[in-house]
Amino acid sequence: MAGKFLQRSAIIDVVKRGECANARQKRLGLTQHPLRFTPCGCSDPGCGGFYTVDTRSTLPTSADCTAALRADNQRRKARKRASGADRTE
Repeated sequence: MAGKFLQRSAIIDVVKRGECANARQKRLGLTQHPLRFTPCGCSDPGCGGFYTVDTRSTLPTSADCTAALRADNQRRKARKRASGADRTE
């Protein structure tokens, strides 16, 4: 879809800017903060956007992610069991 709105060179620039922003994020030691893409908003199809490091929020740790996935899986399994019990009755 982006090809309809941006030129090929703009898409390549966006990808390269993302790689540079990722390297800058690692150099600054901000790996626990998300990287956000901000589109430029101008009407030029050759212009893409820029990346910023969002220091207002942090990414969850791997332990938090594991706990959240485990809780979600248990909730979905319980709902599936409950709907399966309704069908058999």
